Amino acid sequence: MDTRARDPFYNIGLWPYLAFCLGWLIWMFPAVLFFRQVGRVKGRETFPMDGPVLILANHTAAFDPAWVGFAALRPCHYMASAALFRIRWLAPIITALGAFPKAKFTKDRDSMAKLNELYDRGHCIVIFPEGTRTWDGRNIPVLPGIGRLVKRLNARVVFARMPTAFLAQPRWASYPRYVPLSVEFSPPVTFEGKTEEEIVAAVNEGVRIDPELEVLDVRCFGVRLAWGLPEYLWACPHCLAEESIVVSPTHSDEISCRACESRWRIDVQARLNPLTPGLHRESVARAHDRMTDRLGPRPRLRDDAPAPILSADRARVQRMPRGGAPIIVAEGALRLNEGSLSVVGEGGVLRWEQPLREIEMVSLEVKNALFIRVAGELHQIFPEGQSTVKWGWFLHQWWILSRPEDAASLPQGL
Repeated sequence: MDTRARDPFYNIGLWPYLAFCLGWLIWMFPAVLFFRQVGRVKGRETFPMDGPVLILANHTAAFDPAWVGFAALRPCHYMASAALFRIRWLAPIITALGAFPKAKFTKDRDSMAKLNELYDRGHCIVIFPEGTRTWDGRNIPVLPGIGRLVKRLNARVVFARMPTAFLAQPRWASYPRYVPLSVEFSPPVTFEGKTEEEIVAAVNEGVRIDPELEVLDVRCFGVRLAWGLPEYLWACPHCLAEESIVVSPTHSDEISCRACESRWRIDVQARLNPLTPGLHRESVARAHDRMTDRLGPRPRLRDDAPAPILSADRARVQRMPRGGAPIIVAEGALRLNEGSLSVVGEGGVLRWEQPLREIEMVSLEVKNALFIRVAGELHQIFPEGQSTVKWGWFLHQWWILSRPEDAASLPQGL
């Protein structure tokens, strides 16, 4: 290997070098004062500062690339959701910092070619193999393609775990919390002679964190802790009433159910503390599990619910062409049926219908925007007045059920 490749700044170019230095200097301010990340990075003494390396990290928050990348103390490239590059003010910033787009949950040849080029040139690349952010700290099974990727590159891999990041910025939360950030780097490993399945199993274990973790040894606090939670808890975990959870108008850390009048206070550890007798303290993750488990393996809001499975009286579907303005496809009543997603107009006229088997991807993106991909084209779904997280969960579940032969290879999270 060229001895220059032993320099972590080798072959990155002047402007990427300046962008890294400026970004690192700017990042140090929140890292010290807000995220309290300084002194909480483990394993940096074994982190490779020269040559190519894949950093595989768990994915819990929007700031994960910065939390991992700047902790590594060498310029990194990031495989990021293509949806982020549609935000005009954000795209040039993340591009300057080394990000490149990847269409989620589908084969993206351009992205793979870019990754191969960067790795062959000796760069450090950050990938989140779960494919999407967790909602509540629980790991999502990594996508099976990571095994093929690592094996094809014969890659040197470093696992990065961020055990407290889901508390600092839960995906459902409208505001971040003042919780110290820690990053744990593993020693570099290779998987020569391992099968793809063995690599996938090792990656699942390498990025695993404890979703029940509570940070109790240092001061943690936050504001408006309940804001955003009703989108995620789209049914009451106690009585299962749909769209019934609301944030208290007088206490922004409290939620209540309009149906059964149960009340909880949310703390910075993402726990529901009951204010109604007879309930018990539990994590948001466990509350969500109880909510979804009661819907059964073939999810419906009620056991006796007639078709459709889910409906919204007013909704809009629009196509999102690359480089152009959105195009409205249909407006009307949105219906999720066992085999299709449809929009019905006045008088029951069918305005748009999409068989679930032909959907290539179901994903919740920035600001809980719900997307599906059909024949390579993105469509955004707007169920007016209802939680897009609820619609995403049901649509994702029934999409998987519609393709039993592919279920093992489909993404298990949104």
